[in-house]
Amino acid sequence: MNEPRTLPPSRQVGGSRNLVQRVARRLGRDGKRVANWCSGVCQNPTRASNPAFVVGCGRSGTTMLLRQLGESKHVEIWNEDHPDVFEKWRLRDMQCIDAAMRKSWAPVCLFKPILNTHQTRQLLTRFAEGRIVFCFRHVDDVANSSLRKFGENHHLKTMERWLENDFAEFHQARSVITEEFVRARYSTSLSPASASALVWLFYNRLWFDLQLESEERAALVEYEELVRNPDRYFRNLSNFLGVPFDQAMISGIVQTSIKKNRTPDISAQIRADCEEVFDRLRSAARKQAWVSDD
Repeated sequence: MNEPRTLPPSRQVGGSRNLVQRVARRLGRDGKRVANWCSGVCQNPTRASNPAFVVGCGRSGTTMLLRQLGESKHVEIWNEDHPDVFEKWRLRDMQCIDAAMRKSWAPVCLFKPILNTHQTRQLLTRFAEGRIVFCFRHVDDVANSSLRKFGENHHLKTMERWLENDFAEFHQARSVITEEFVRARYSTSLSPASASALVWLFYNRLWFDLQLESEERAALVEYEELVRNPDRYFRNLSNFLGVPFDQAMISGIVQTSIKKNRTPDISAQIRADCEEVFDRLRSAARKQAWVSDD
């Protein structure tokens, strides 16, 4: 009489997760995405997803934040270069966000529309369950990072375009006060670092222009504090987004990017403006209810 056949563990009830993990290990980082997708399908069978949006000034740690949160099997990342949602790093439209969520396996779809930061209020209005993560970082490190990444002429040309077109690219939600503020600080003799600092001012002042400090669905995240205390902040961010904390979220985070380069050549007036806004942002961030020490 033949012995009864025993199924391998990967085919037994509850064994699919082990199989997924083995496949993930063999495929490396792509395998991590496969594992997250499989786990998400199992843990989110209704395929109901809520959106979250990472906004703020570029070079403020937004890519790092997406990468770390993307380690969670409960979060699906839609970066600014994803053609289904973005075109030239800007949101195509709100309907593309709806379509992405319908296709998603994860409880949270995390988008990075930093060039649409001026539309943050519209995003909150359009998506009742949406969350905003507004990132900021000291102007010196942002300016240095921008100059290395994009070159010295990039933000000089950005400022010229904004003024020549009367800030037309922000027509969906104008911030007249900040537009006039930037216009008053601009001159044709700006240094590249000063131009980067003006771009920094434009995007970071939007936190106050849009009155986001009174919005419970908006989290203000300081880059410097995030990398100094990753365990605390990623636990709080996970809770804010409604997903379990995963230790992988804080793997590989270092503090060495803080103040590691020389002080950039920013004009005295623009520097004073930036320091004032940075202090206001830090003060606002420390008062937010979503951050706790528990």
